[in-house]
Amino acid sequence: MQTVTLEQLIALNREISALSAAGVPLAEGLVRVANDFSGPTSELSHRLAERIESGAKLDAALEAEGDAIPKSYHALVQAGLQSGRLTAALEGYTHTATRMAELRRVVGLATLYPIFLLVTIWILFLFLSNVVLPSFDWLEINDQFWVQPLRLSFFQTGNTLRWLLWGLMPLVLVGFTCFWWRRSAVAAEANTTGSRSWLGWIPGIARVRQLSGEANFADLLRLFVQQRMPLSAAIPLAAEGSGLMVSSAEICGLVTHLESGQPLGTKTPVFQKLPSLIRVALLTNRGPETLDSGLRRAADSYHERAQNWSQGMAFYLPITATALLGGTSVGVYAILLLQPYIATLHEIALW
Repeated sequence: MQTVTLEQLIALNREISALSAAGVPLAEGLVRVANDFSGPTSELSHRLAERIESGAKLDAALEAEGDAIPKSYHALVQAGLQSGRLTAALEGYTHTATRMAELRRVVGLATLYPIFLLVTIWILFLFLSNVVLPSFDWLEINDQFWVQPLRLSFFQTGNTLRWLLWGLMPLVLVGFTCFWWRRSAVAAEANTTGSRSWLGWIPGIARVRQLSGEANFADLLRLFVQQRMPLSAAIPLAAEGSGLMVSSAEICGLVTHLESGQPLGTKTPVFQKLPSLIRVALLTNRGPETLDSGLRRAADSYHERAQNWSQGMAFYLPITATALLGGTSVGVYAILLLQPYIATLHEIALW
């Protein structure tokens, strides 16, 4: 089954949220959505509509898609259905997924110029090594000048195969970049946790995902509190729907702890893994209204911090990528270009 991309899931999520808010039957609404869209989004909408028409609920229809849709999205929809606030739950996911899609575009734009610069400099390096440097063979180069031995080692005259292999390096770089860019489009990039991310290695991305997940956790927990759901059931559902890094064993221990009537405390193991502002809201809980207010402040704070990190990356990432990759490439090429000139002056000084 074809993997759903992040942009496709965002579009589908917005349509489902709008249908839920308008009170339109999902099966009928998804058929209209399928007719409005084309490609994988239309096909996915058709499949979901058929399953819902046959009696399946939305979460079961999504689960039938298997790995094509992230498991965290299944859990989010299930949590929204159980709380009776599906629209509000989906809105939180829209914010997170849209933020990750924007960051992906920023990363793509940040890599365009450095990649172009690397390819251009590599082509110029090949020209320098095979056309310019041979004209300096009359110099008596010793070991202190490393450009000439480098040329003789990697670009030997007459070794066509080796020259072609090195000449194909720009194509390999561009091909790998295109592969990475395509793989980073999958919907799983919206997950707020997990190590299998094609964007997660970039500094700052993991922090944005973490803050977005904590904001989603606060939003979901607040929905459950508004529905007067016990914390023993609300916290595990919110953790699963937001993708919070809490194991099943710890969730079971938390449920047992709460069902026994014991209050949450700072020494409870799973309590330490909850976001700090949510811990404060739980510790100062004096009733549903107080808890709802604390969770709202926590969600607003985490959303704001995630947005600030995202905006900061949009500004600094292109500059950093250009300075590191572009600056290093230009510097290396300048040294390669100046080496023959320095060697010439050195040789003339010995006359």
